[in-house]
Amino acid sequence: MITSIVDNLSGVELDISCNGATGSGAGQPFSIKEIRGGTVDTTCDYFYGPSEDRIAAKYYQGPDSPGILLASWGYYDYLSIGSHSKSAHAFQTLCKLEASGNRTGEEFHYAYDQQERLFEATFAQTPSNLTPDSSGYYDGYEAATRARAHYEYDAGGRMTWLGHYWDTLGTGNTYTSWAIIGQACDCELSTTAPSRGVKTDSVYKTASTPGSASWTTSQTDTCGYDPKFDYLTAASYGDGLANASPTWSYDAARNRNDASGD
Repeated sequence: MITSIVDNLSGVELDISCNGATGSGAGQPFSIKEIRGGTVDTTCDYFYGPSEDRIAAKYYQGPDSPGILLASWGYYDYLSIGSHSKSAHAFQTLCKLEASGNRTGEEFHYAYDQQERLFEATFAQTPSNLTPDSSGYYDGYEAATRARAHYEYDAGGRMTWLGHYWDTLGTGNTYTSWAIIGQACDCELSTTAPSRGVKTDSVYKTASTPGSASWTTSQTDTCGYDPKFDYLTAASYGDGLANASPTWSYDAARNRNDASGD
């Protein structure tokens, strides 16, 4: 296992300490120190549960003992994702902790599909429960307001949509969603060659009006590629700025030459 990484330019060193072959977190790092000029600048300590999942991380200014605790995070609600032959654990809740270890209202939620892909994330949440129990502010309660990111993928696993929304809790634990900003893209998926899966366009969207759930296109970028290879040869950026349509060429060794602008 790697125990030290040194940047020979800056001299910054990462000192990595790992658990042994048995016990919780076997073989995984339990402390990483960033050292500058021979002095410990920051330290991150990791803690693991019986199932080998990370349950907490603490960040210190200087060494961990003595040191100044900068932040502490807890990992909760692990989920088995993937196939039976290749499964993994992913946490669904990340919560900032007080110095005492109690959970705060700063919490992030994540949802995954069976292909191990993130398809929903919520953050910047305001608790509707102001008297949390031992499981935190969100145990059995929805957030009063929250920001949400929603991901969509094509059959090849490429992301085709990332939309950000602002949700407000209404009656019956249902949310009203406002569009904030989003990006859609298309990939080359023709039934005849070439079909390389490369991105052909990116479409940027914003709310059609403030507080609206609908979208309007604000910018579209397109890409062009070599007909035989996946080399990028042209782009068109719909931002209205200079050099919005650059092109690239390649030599016989397939090295990119200088780009030319419009």
